[in-house]
This record gives sequence, C-alpha cells and structure tokens, in this order.
Amino acid sequence: MNNLGSLVGFEFKKILHNKSVIISIVIAFIITVFSCFTMIIGSNRQSNYGSDTMSNYDAMLLDKSYEKEFDGRLLDGELIMEASRAYQKIDENAAKYTESEGYQKYARKYSGIYGLIDAAFAQPGKAFNVNDFQAISEETANNYYAFRESQYRTNLANNGLWSSSDIEKVMEMDEHVQKPFVLSYKDGYQRFFVLSMTTIAILLLVISFCFSPIFSNEYTKKTDALILSSKNGKGTFIHAKIVTSLLFSFSLTLLFILSAYFVCMGIYGFDGTFAQLQLLIPAITYDFTMLDAAVLILVTSIFAAFLHTSICLFISSSSKNIIIPMAVSVVLIAAGMFNGIDNNFFIKLRYFLPSAMGNFADITTQLVFNVFGIQIMLYQAVCIVAAVVGGLLLLLSYRNFKNHQVG
Repeated sequence: MNNLGSLVGFEFKKILHNKSVIISIVIAFIITVFSCFTMIIGSNRQSNYGSDTMSNYDAMLLDKSYEKEFDGRLLDGELIMEASRAYQKIDENAAKYTESEGYQKYARKYSGIYGLIDAAFAQPGKAFNVNDFQAISEETANNYYAFRESQYRTNLANNGLWSSSDIEKVMEMDEHVQKPFVLSYKDGYQRFFVLSMTTIAILLLVISFCFSPIFSNEYTKKTDALILSSKNGKGTFIHAKIVTSLLFSFSLTLLFILSAYFVCMGIYGFDGTFAQLQLLIPAITYDFTMLDAAVLILVTSIFAAFLHTSICLFISSSSKNIIIPMAVSVVLIAAGMFNGIDNNFFIKLRYFLPSAMGNFADITTQLVFNVFGIQIMLYQAVCIVAAVVGGLLLLLSYRNFKNHQVG
C-alpha cells in the first residue's frame, strides 16, 4: 500500500509538472468563472423610467428587487389576476412591449409570474401570449394547477419516450409537491443551472487533455518496456496511474462545479436555496429544492467525470497514437450536447453520455426506466450505468496495458 501511495504521488507530480496541463486548467477555470459574469456585463436597451439604457448589472439588481417583493407569496389565482391587471397597462401601440413605459412601470415586476404560468395555459399550436394573459379570466387563473397537471400529462403522452405506467409514476410524484408554489428570488441558482452545460463541457475537455495520453505516452516514449519489466510494472504501477487519474478527475470536478456555484451565488446571492424547483420548471414533479438540484448536478457530474476518465484511460491503453484518445473523447463530449436526432433509442442513449449527465436540463428530464419491475428515474439510472461501465473500462484499461506486447 505504501508503494502504491508513493507511485500515486509520483504520478501526481508528473501531471502537475506538465506546463501544458496546468495552463489548460487555468484557462478553463478562467472561462468557467467568466461565464458566470456574462449576463451582467454590458448594457440593457430596456427603458429605466425614461432613461435610454441601463447596465445589465443594474437591470439584474432592479429585477432582483422586484422578485424579492414576492418572497413568501403564494402563486395562486389572486396573484395571477394581480399580474394580469398590471399587464393590462402595457401600451397597445408599443413596437416592443418590454420597452414600453407601461411594461417598465407596472408589468415588469410581474414578468416572473407570467413566465411561470404561460406553458400551462398554452394550446396546441398556439402559445399563451401577452394578450392572452391580459384577458385571462378569474376562473382560469384559479385553476392554474389543474391546467399545469393536464398540460404536463398531455405532453408526456404525446412523447414516445413515456409509457402509460411511466406517466403515472411521474404524476404520482406531484402529490408531494407544495401547492400553491411559494415564490422566492432564485436567480443565482437559475444562472448556475443554465451554465451547467458549459461547465461540464469545459470540465470534460480538461479531463480529456489530462488523461487521454496517460498510457499512450508510455507507448510513444518507449517507456512501456521498462515499466512492464520492472518489479511493480504489471501491478502497482498501473494501479497508481488509474488511482491518480480518478483522484485528479474528482478534484477537477469539485473545483469547476463548486467554483461555478459559489461565483453565481456571489453575484446573485444565495436567495432561494430552499425554494422549490418548480419556480424554475413549473411542470416538473420532483419534490426538490434548489439546493437539492444543485447537489444532484454535483453528484451526476462526479459520475460523468468518472465515466469520461475511464473512457479516456481505456482508449489510451488501446492506442499508441496520443491523438486518437483525445479525438474520440471530444467527439463523445459533442455527441452528449447534440440533441437533434429524432430516434427514441438514440435520444435515451445520449442522456448516458458524460456531457449530458452534468447538464441540468438533461438530468432533470423525468424519464423512467423499468428494470426487473423496478422503476428508476433518469438521474438514478445514469449514475448506476456510469459506475458499472466506468468500472468495466478501468478493468479493461488495466488488462490492456498489462498484456501489452512491447514492440
């Protein structure tokens, strides 16, 4: 064990003494942090009570003050009608209603209410627009949660990814969801979740750069013969490379995900930590808070990094060409972000790729998998599969390098 520890330390030093690796991590970290600031940089064309423009940072502070006025209020028929009356004051002749004086003075503070309810009241082929909101009846407003449930059930039924039993499983969860929703400011979490796709993609690219050459380098530099002929070459040395890769990958995941989280919270505030996830995705039936969802992203990202690292090690152990492991891993990252294939099998398969596993929009999709009569939700399934497949790939990586024929 002490020998393994020494070799792991040696492998860590090799990684940390590689200037290109350190530079790539630093650049990726800067990009990750900078992306958290992009929405508050620059100016906003929306009028600020007669002023032509305002900075995006000031616009964020203004909207934050508006949203915090509703902290603790219930999203019920009374509030929906209150918001509708405010929207009725929007100037009818405005070229763009969000830049009109009526919107800025009266309706802007209720824009979050409109954003929460519009999908539930949409009709087939017709969105629920501002004019519809202005004309909403009190009866319709009071039945918002019935419309929400019906709309979500219909959307799932019209999608071939859900069976009738899957739909019932998803809708049963709604019984545990707090209704009416309790409003809270939550833009820090919203920004963190929106950036999750960028963050996981950057993280996986760094992992690819760090670990794609880990075995291929030994082949290229002709050090494989020396390693395999040494006392610990066919055992502890290979274990050390694998352990080092996993520990370093885990550390990178914590660095990038937690940095994105705390920077977003630093900019927008920790408000909404215990608010329900429905304030971001009204239709969803998970009984999660914002903090629950953030922890879920961290956990699935850890499993995504584990799987991606395993893939890199496996390809590296199978190839003498350093470029091949890097190229394949980059293709896999891109494939997980591509959502344009209209085939149920490939749609489901994509969710199990590492870059989809760390993306909030993907991992909160309420897909249900039936395994031996047990219904498993998507976020559970991807972690299980990543653990199993990743473990198998690590075993194969060990076997490939150990049985490598030195030439």
